[in-house]
Amino acid sequence: MSRSTFQLWPLPLAGRALALGEYGGLGYPFEGHEWSPETSWAYGNVSHTSKDFAIKFLDLGFRLEALLCENWVSAVVYTQWNDIEEEINGLVTYDRIPKLPQPVLLEFNGRLAQAQAECGFGQNSKRRTSDLPSNCDNYCQGIAIEVLAISIIGIFIVSMQL
Repeated sequence: MSRSTFQLWPLPLAGRALALGEYGGLGYPFEGHEWSPETSWAYGNVSHTSKDFAIKFLDLGFRLEALLCENWVSAVVYTQWNDIEEEINGLVTYDRIPKLPQPVLLEFNGRLAQAQAECGFGQNSKRRTSDLPSNCDNYCQGIAIEVLAISIIGIFIVSMQL
C-alpha cells in the first residue's frame, strides 16, 4: 500500500501519538431509516447497495492498516458513526439501526487488531521503539505511545447487534 493513501502533513511535536482526526464519510441511504429521504446527502460517492457499502468500508480497513504499519498512526476517529438529519454517512442509521452486518464489522476489526499486533507498540506487539525508521525525526518518537482507538466504533456497533 502506498504512503499516499492519505494526505500527510508535517507533524510538529515529539512525545505525542500520531492520530488521524477524521476519516470515513461513506454514504449509504438505508431505505426506510432516513430522517429525510428527499434531502439526504453524504460526502463523496454514495453507495446504493449494502454490498457496495460493505466493500467501501472494508477498503477503509486496508487503508487504515497501511496507516498503522507504514505511517505509524496510533489512533483514528471515524466520522461519523451515525446518520444525522439529512446526512447519511454514518455506520448506523438515524434511528440507530446498524448499516453493516456483524461479519463485516468483525472482519474489519480483526484485520486492524492483527495489524496493531504486528505494527503497533502495545505490550504484546512485535514492534518496538527500536524499530522506528532511522530517518524518523523527533515527532516519530512520540508515536510509541500506543492509543489503539482504531476499531472501537466497530466493537460498539457489534455489541449493539448481539
